[in-house]
Amino acid sequence: MEEPVVVTAPAVEGAEVETTPVVKTEEVFNPFDITDVPEKKEKKEEVDGDMDDDERKVISKVVASETSDVRKSMSSLQSEMRVAEFLSQNEEYKQYAGKIREVAKHPAAKGLTIDGVVALALGPKELMKIGADRFVKAQEEANNSRTGGTSRGASPTGGMKNAFDLSPQEFAKVKEKYGI
Repeated sequence: MEEPVVVTAPAVEGAEVETTPVVKTEEVFNPFDITDVPEKKEKKEEVDGDMDDDERKVISKVVASETSDVRKSMSSLQSEMRVAEFLSQNEEYKQYAGKIREVAKHPAAKGLTIDGVVALALGPKELMKIGADRFVKAQEEANNSRTGGTSRGASPTGGMKNAFDLSPQEFAKVKEKYGI
């Protein structure tokens, strides 16, 4: 994939065009990114040559059917762990835990990231509501952490007076005093 290029128009007719590559600084959230799905690797172990390919296929089918319940329970446990971890880190989503768990258990959500599962479970309106609640909470915390004071310059009493208000003699004295 080529990097996008910004082109600035020439100020003068016939001038050369300057191009600058655009550097992408942050990733764009894609809820449908695939998570770490273990790849199936078939290991062919050599057995004393007593088995042919048909027997191996039959045995593989039998083993797959016998272990399918174990695989399903492991898959559901993995999705439940992902949801539980997400909910423990994000308190504001706890009221939606049922919806999130329901979507996470669906076979279509198997390869999705937890963020993708949450986005599918809640929808844009609920996600915007959660974002607005986070903003209000952060704004309240910011307002509560203010010190109440403002930063101001030094007080004019005891310091130099405004040079425009001084007579020429007083101005000369100030210049001598401060070595200006």
